[in-house]
Amino acid sequence: MTDESHHCASVPDLPGVEQENGRGLLIIDTLARRWGQRKTDGGFTVWAEIAVRSAPGPAGQPTGPAE
Repeated sequence: MTDESHHCASVPDLPGVEQENGRGLLIIDTLARRWGQRKTDGGFTVWAEIAVRSAPGPAGQPTGPAE
C-alpha cells in the first residue's frame, strides 16, 4: 500500500468506533507475519508478509502447513 502523505505510518492505533478510517495498519499487524514501511518519492509504502495456507486436498485435508 502506498500513501502520498509525507508522514510515516508508525504503529497501529485503535480508531474510535465512529471513525471511518485508520484501521489499515491494525489489520496488517494482525494478519502479517512481519511488516514494515519505506519512504518513496511519492510518500510511504507499507509492505507485509502474510502466510497463506495451501488449498484443501481431495479429502478436505490441507495439502501442507502454512509457510
